[in-house]
Amino acid sequence: MRLIIKRSTGHAVKNVVEEYPQMEYNDSIRKIFLYTGGSRGGSSALKSLLTYLLESVAENAVDEELQVLHSNVEHSLNRLPGRLPRTQSSACPI
Repeated sequence: MRLIIKRSTGHAVKNVVEEYPQMEYNDSIRKIFLYTGGSRGGSSALKSLLTYLLESVAENAVDEELQVLHSNVEHSLNRLPGRLPRTQSSACPI
């Protein structure tokens, strides 16, 4: 079964024992699926991160954490062999 919900920014998913779905199964593993085009749910910080991940440009690094992330992305990309330094407006291909 494939379910796609595009309005939300993300969903948290836990594992379950299929033979005993009512049984609590806490293996401490939680998967989070994020959707960059979502409009409902999530904090403003999460929405800012998703916007940055969708288009990794300096203009989308709107807070200190994203500015540090962007600086690290730029530094890493500029160290790739044969790669020209990126300009301020070029997006990171994902």
